[in-house]
Amino acid sequence: MNEPVRVGFYVPHGTIQFSTEVWLSYLLCCLKSSPARDIERVLVCDNSPRSELRQLHDDVFMDVEPRWTAGRLMQEICSALGAKNASRRWRKRGRELRLSRRIDVLLGMPLRDPYTRIRTLSWLSDFQHMHFPSFFSAAECRDRNEAFREVARHATRLVVMSQSVLADLEAFDGAAAKKARVVPIVAAPAPELCREDPRKTAEQYGLPAKFVYIPNQFWQHKNHLAAIEAIKLLRDGGCPVFAVFSGKMEDYRNPAHVPAVLARVESLGIKDRVRFLSVIPREHVIALTRRSIGIVNPSLFEGYGLSVDEARSFGKPVLASDIRPHREQSYRRADYFDPRNSHDMAEKLAKLWQAGEPGPDLDAEASAAAELPLRQQQCAAIFGQIVREVLESDIG
Repeated sequence: MNEPVRVGFYVPHGTIQFSTEVWLSYLLCCLKSSPARDIERVLVCDNSPRSELRQLHDDVFMDVEPRWTAGRLMQEICSALGAKNASRRWRKRGRELRLSRRIDVLLGMPLRDPYTRIRTLSWLSDFQHMHFPSFFSAAECRDRNEAFREVARHATRLVVMSQSVLADLEAFDGAAAKKARVVPIVAAPAPELCREDPRKTAEQYGLPAKFVYIPNQFWQHKNHLAAIEAIKLLRDGGCPVFAVFSGKMEDYRNPAHVPAVLARVESLGIKDRVRFLSVIPREHVIALTRRSIGIVNPSLFEGYGLSVDEARSFGKPVLASDIRPHREQSYRRADYFDPRNSHDMAEKLAKLWQAGEPGPDLDAEASAAAELPLRQQQCAAIFGQIVREVLESDIG
C-alpha cells in the first residue's frame, strides 16, 4: 500500500456486547502500537462517556450522535457506503459523511447488509450454538444461522479469532470459510487501564491477600458450577482456596442459572470461600488479575478465551479448561483440566494454590511486557495483510 488505508471500525450503538468491545479495543491497540503506518484507524461509534472505546481511542474517533438508535445509525453508515436499502435522504447525508472522513475498508461487528461502494470485513464471534444447542432456544439457533449466512454472503472477507472458530465455520458453510481469515488478538490492556494499585483495589472489595480470579460472565457455558464443586472438594480436603468471581450475573438464555449457582454455594457451605463482585470497572478487572495468584477459566466453550491471553500479558499463571481455543494460545504458564470433571479441576487448582503468591509479580510482568511489542506487531501485520487482500478484491 503506497498511502495509508483508512479502515473504519463500526460499532453499532446499543447493540455491541461487552466482549466484542474489548476485542475491538485490543485490535486497535495492536494497530496503534505497530511501527508500520499503512493503516489509519477510524472508530465509528456514539460519543457516550461510558464507552471504553471512546475513552481509549479518542484519536481515531468519528463522532456519532448518541440519540440515534442502532437502526438509524446503521442507515447512516450503510447509505454512506452504498447499502442498497438506504433511503434517498440517508444517501445524501451518507455522502456528506463519507466525504468528511474517507473510509476504504469497513470492519463491522458484524455487517449483515450488502454494500456497493466499499469493501468490508465482518467479524464472526463463534459457533457456540452448534456445540451446545441446548443453551439456546430453537428460534435463536435459527436466527444465528440466518445471520451468519447473511454476513458471510455479503462480506468481502470474514475475520475470526481462532483456528477453532474457522473449523466451525468450515463445518457450517465451506464456501463462506474460504473468505475467512484468523486474527489472533493480543489481549494487552491499554496503559490507561493499568494505573490502579492492585493491592488497594483488592482491599477496596474486602478481599483476602491470596485468591484466584475467575473473570467470566455468568453464562451457563462458562461452567461456574464446576469451579464451585472443585472449591468444595478442596475445602473438605484441607486446601482452603478462595475464589473471586466478576462479570454480569445474568444469563438471558437461562434466567435460573445464576440463582442455581448461588444456591449451590449455599448448600455446599462455602460462602466463606468465594466472593461475587458482579460487574466491575475494567481497570479493576486488570488490577485483580495482577493481584491474584492466577486466573481460572473453567468454560465449556470459547471462541478464543480472552482472559487467558490477558493473564499472559501480565505473566500470570492460568488454569484453563482443556478446550481447543485455550490450547491454541500455547501459553507456557497455562495448565489444563477436564471441564466436566470437578475432581480433575480440584487437583490442578490445588497445585496452583499451593505454589501461588499474591501479586503483583513485577519480574513476571516485566518479562511479559518485553514480549508484548512483538506479539502486537505480529497481530497488526496479520490484520494488515488481510486489509491488502481485501483491497484487491471486488466490491459487493
